[in-house]
Amino acid sequence: MTSPIAPESYPASSGLTRQSGEHSERPSTLQDGGGSDSIAKKPSGGTAIAAAILGIPGVLFAANFIVVHVLNPLYDYSFWVQCIGLAAEVLTLGPGLILLLWRKTAGRWLVVAGCVLNIAVDVTNLVNLIARNAFLLPGKSGFEAVDIAVLALFIMFVPPVATTILTMLPATGRWLAWRDRTPVIG
Repeated sequence: MTSPIAPESYPASSGLTRQSGEHSERPSTLQDGGGSDSIAKKPSGGTAIAAAILGIPGVLFAANFIVVHVLNPLYDYSFWVQCIGLAAEVLTLGPGLILLLWRKTAGRWLVVAGCVLNIAVDVTNLVNLIARNAFLLPGKSGFEAVDIAVLALFIMFVPPVATTILTMLPATGRWLAWRDRTPVIG
């Protein structure tokens, strides 16, 4: 009977090497070649939290717009389009942000739907602004009014577009899907 080869005589591997008696402080995962994925690093919720922070002013602005304009109405087509669109935005974006922070996947889709509604309402507002005020602003030419509208367009579109992008990033999906996978011993 032959004796087994001593571990010191094994060829060096390209992976992690340990001295005899040395233990790693880091848990083993599938990425470094050992263990199971039951102890995985918790994903950061930074993108979801940033999306929620960007979405909260949108909900507050839409709710404020509805309240102010219902108390002091201008009954024309654009008023009703704005009120209906903003009410739909409040009803999708508001609960969507709450569900997103509760790590529910439905919240992700509600936030995206609310942002798309916000963009649609912003487009109607922009068209309305250009159609009504392009030649009516005192002391401004029609082109200067359009320049003001383009600046307003940029300011109005940045938050919902950024919120949509942050919500749809894979990091947000990983954060939503992550559950505590700490093994229970007992």
